[in-house]
Amino acid sequence: FQWLEADDSEHSVYGFLRWAVDGAHALACTTNFTPVPRGGYRVGLPWAGTWEVVIDTDAAHVGGSGFAGGRRTVEAEALPWQHQPCSAAIDLPPLATVWLAAHRP
Repeated sequence: FQWLEADDSEHSVYGFLRWAVDGAHALACTTNFTPVPRGGYRVGLPWAGTWEVVIDTDAAHVGGSGFAGGRRTVEAEALPWQHQPCSAAIDLPPLATVWLAAHRP
């Protein structure tokens, strides 16, 4: 476990990483606790490349608004953020949680 964002009181967003025991896989969890969508919200990630959206609690197929448009992946770039060497901009839905997963390249 590693915090990504625990102090974003302005946006009411929290985020953390959940690491596999071997450190070769990671899950990034980001939650928006407000009814305001956060388009382009930047999330710190431990490596660049493709991250799979494994859970979006706002997805249309689970009764959500579908704010993020059903995206399946996001691309992380070598832009440091939230004490991580890389990051990705995601469309963070209102009152929702997004889980991203990847394997270390």
